[in-house]
Amino acid sequence: MNLAWADAYLGRFLSGWDNDRDIFLLSPQGAVIRGWSKGRPIPNSAFDPLSGQARTAIRKMADNSQLNGKAAHSITLADTTWPMSRFGRPLSRWHGALVRYNGRAAIMTIVPVVPHLDLSLLRQTPNHVVAIRPIDAGLLHESLSSVDQDRLP
Repeated sequence: MNLAWADAYLGRFLSGWDNDRDIFLLSPQGAVIRGWSKGRPIPNSAFDPLSGQARTAIRKMADNSQLNGKAAHSITLADTTWPMSRFGRPLSRWHGALVRYNGRAAIMTIVPVVPHLDLSLLRQTPNHVVAIRPIDAGLLHESLSSVDQDRLP
């Protein structure tokens, strides 16, 4: 794993996009490769309280029950089958859960890092990105402001 690439594109970019989230990169088996908070690397041990839950979720994601689209067919990889769209693009499996992180309620989202341009890179189950967002006033404000109040009964 190229950690300089991960620091730039996962750590700084994703954390810079939303400073409230901690981001972790996990192996296909759920082991922490790197973690970031506010764009800076943090100890892998920061993920320890959630590692068991994440490993279980990653194993369950292999059943393709939660996808970001409708699977038209699957391709066979070295260790699994991967769902593909009708346009021949890999679909993302995903998992979301309410968790307790650093003593606070949070939303944990897990998605695989799937290639969009060079499908030859998809040879086995990919690494996963985990985003952990605290449930706080900022999140609640974002959620409420996205509701189209004109469409409420």
